[in-house]
Amino acid sequence: MGLVPGMSCSMSSLTWEHLVIMQVILDMQQYENIAVRRVLSSEKKLVEEYNVTAFPSAYLLSSNGSSAIKVQEETRSSYTSFLRDRSGSNKKTLMLKVQNEITPPPSRVPDAEHPTEATPWKYTDRSKLYMADLESVLHCSLRVNKAKFPVLKGEQLETLKRYVAVLAKYFPKHDSLNEFLYSLDNSLENLKESNISHSDLEDVLKKSNPPAVLRKKARWMGCQGSKPHYRGYSCSVWVLFHLLTVQASQYAKQDADPLEVLQTMREFMHHFYYCRDCSKHFEGMAKESMDQVKSRDEAILWLWERHNTVNMRVKNQSNEDPKFPKTLWPPSNLCPLCHNNLSESPWNKTEVLSFLQRHYSLTNIENDELTRHRREVDEEAHMKGKDHRLLGYKGEERGWNKSEQEEGEERKAELVDIVVKREVSGLKRQTRKAAVLATKKKQWMNKRDTILLSIADDGHRAVHYATSQEYLRQRGL
Repeated sequence: MGLVPGMSCSMSSLTWEHLVIMQVILDMQQYENIAVRRVLSSEKKLVEEYNVTAFPSAYLLSSNGSSAIKVQEETRSSYTSFLRDRSGSNKKTLMLKVQNEITPPPSRVPDAEHPTEATPWKYTDRSKLYMADLESVLHCSLRVNKAKFPVLKGEQLETLKRYVAVLAKYFPKHDSLNEFLYSLDNSLENLKESNISHSDLEDVLKKSNPPAVLRKKARWMGCQGSKPHYRGYSCSVWVLFHLLTVQASQYAKQDADPLEVLQTMREFMHHFYYCRDCSKHFEGMAKESMDQVKSRDEAILWLWERHNTVNMRVKNQSNEDPKFPKTLWPPSNLCPLCHNNLSESPWNKTEVLSFLQRHYSLTNIENDELTRHRREVDEEAHMKGKDHRLLGYKGEERGWNKSEQEEGEERKAELVDIVVKREVSGLKRQTRKAAVLATKKKQWMNKRDTILLSIADDGHRAVHYATSQEYLRQRGL
């Protein structure tokens, strides 16, 4: 039988954790040999008997003893699937989950209010990336993951701002999502308050008009596990940050910080990732060697090596997807030249870097909606006896008939625009502060502040002081 915990509360004050607990209890009532209950952390006898040290936590108990339960995502579907897999056992099992009575820690990704879209599991081409996974990780990290924080402030808020800023710079070209990320980045950058509530953040997320929208449900493709509690979000987080390190290496300014993406990932893992053990392990790896990264290419390889370290650490654990066993990556069938079979060093890092740059390039991302549209165009062309290239079709999400070089040039131009917008936005805030200070002191604004005001007024025309001074001189000011 199983035991799932909670804490005393009224229905009006339910958190997502309480909701997940009750849903699992209801889901498992039909199974006679499994019972699901909840226990308070104040029940010291049980806590001590089973050596529970972290709250909330889950334990599986049987006649052979007890062990902590680890699932990829602590959600209704994950726990229900985990228990159903064991429903055929003749032995009595007991799942104990003890919940902190004070404040639930930031350690879970809920899906009670924002469920994953149910899709039949199927094999996908593992040599490809999928836009559905990238859209879904944005949904989980920006909407679902933040739902557990009533208020974001201090380091958490700053981490969110940096995370969104990196996404706005380097997320793959996708008209609706790029527009959404630019808008969100600007809203957070111009936030006057020192904190933002979950409800206010949700309002900001909803503010954008179509097509600048964020999907409302997660739908995994390349990251889909063989069962709901496998892979999904954890897989997509790795994919996202691998992608961002590669995009930053290609499109960041020459003087950009090579640790920009890695440091953002480090802070994201520390503050927002649902698996606290995973966060601690990542922080340990970052403390050990991340400061040794001196270039953007080294950042790509650093993350690749640490991902392989994690794969070997969690290999053969109970939460490993049997259809996707952990292994060193990339496998030889994807990159034979990456492997040095006859050398003391198992990897040819030059080839690994080239492979990663290809694998996480914009042209390797499959958009299922776009693919379907392409198929329809091909079928129409076939019916008319024409080559589809003569139809003048252009991809809706990224230019299908554009070369990688053309897409790269467009992306660089977009990044310049993003950087300029952020600089101008920052200068506007400085100008407002200077104007308020000057008013309080009953003083005229000095030359430097006047230049800032000019920059704020003229937007993209002037970004640097020297340019602003020349612009003022031309205007006779």
